[in-house]
Amino acid sequence: PEPFAGQTPAFGHVAAYPNPYRRGPDATRQAIADVERILDGSAGSSIGAIIVEPIQGRGGEVVPPDDFLPALRTLCDDRDLLLIADEIYTGLGRTGRMWACDHVGVAPDILLVGKALGGGFPISACVGNERAMAGWPVSAGEAIHTYTFLGHPVGCAMACAALDEIIANDFPARAAKLGRQLLDRLGSRLGRFATVGDVRGRGLMVGVELVEDRSTKTPDAKLAVAVMKACLHRGLLVLTGGVAGNVISLSPPLVVTEEQAEVAAEIIADAIAETAKTQAERRA
Repeated sequence: PEPFAGQTPAFGHVAAYPNPYRRGPDATRQAIADVERILDGSAGSSIGAIIVEPIQGRGGEVVPPDDFLPALRTLCDDRDLLLIADEIYTGLGRTGRMWACDHVGVAPDILLVGKALGGGFPISACVGNERAMAGWPVSAGEAIHTYTFLGHPVGCAMACAALDEIIANDFPARAAKLGRQLLDRLGSRLGRFATVGDVRGRGLMVGVELVEDRSTKTPDAKLAVAVMKACLHRGLLVLTGGVAGNVISLSPPLVVTEEQAEVAAEIIADAIAETAKTQAERRA
C-alpha cells in the first residue's frame, strides 16, 4: 500500500495497519464514510462536535493523508457540527508548524492546548472562535465552569513567557529542520532491520514501528518494550505507543541539539540490534 500523503517515511517500507489505520488513495474517503455512518445512525442526532488529533500521538505517531482534515472540516460545515482539534500533544511547534492543523490550512472551531503552553508549569487552555464560544450560557451568579487552579496568575505568566520564547526562537521552524534530520538518521540506521516496519513523523514527533518481520508486518509489542528498556540502560528515555504498543515514540524537547539527536539515533539502532539478536538466540 502507498504511504499517507502527509507522512514522510524514512525508507520505503510502510506498515499495514488494522482499521482505522488505513493506507492508500481511498483512506480519507473510507474514514469520512465511517464518520458519516455514525452521524447517520441512531445516535447521530445527539452529536454536536467531532474531536480529532490532527496527528495521532499516543496512537502511534500516525500522520493522516493531507486531505483528511480538510474533508473533516467540510463534513462538519455541511452538518453544522463543531470541529475540535486536540493539539495538546501536537501544538506549539512540535510538528514543525505552530499547530499541526496549519500543515493543511484547517482552522478548527475549538483548539485544545496544554503541556507545552506552560513550559513545564501545569496549565491548559480551550480556545474557540466566536461561533463556538457564543454557545456558552450566561452565568446566573454561580461559576459555570471552574476548578481549583483556574486562571492561576503564576500559570498564566508562565504561559505568556513560554509563548514569547516559542515565537522569539521560532521553535516550529527548528522542529521542522531537526525532525527531517532525525528521520533521515533513523532511516539510514534502521532500514537494515527486518523488525522495523516503518519510521514516520512530522517535526520532532517521530515513531519507529516494530514488527516481528517486515514481510508479515505483525506488531511486536514485546520487542518494543525490550527496545525501550535497552534505550533506558543507554541513557535515553523513550516511550512505547500505538494501538498494539509496538511503536517507539520520540518527542524530544524542541531545544534538542543536532548532536543529541545523532546520539539518540545511534542508541536506538544499537538497542534494536541488541534486542533483535537476543530474540533470535532465544528462538534458536
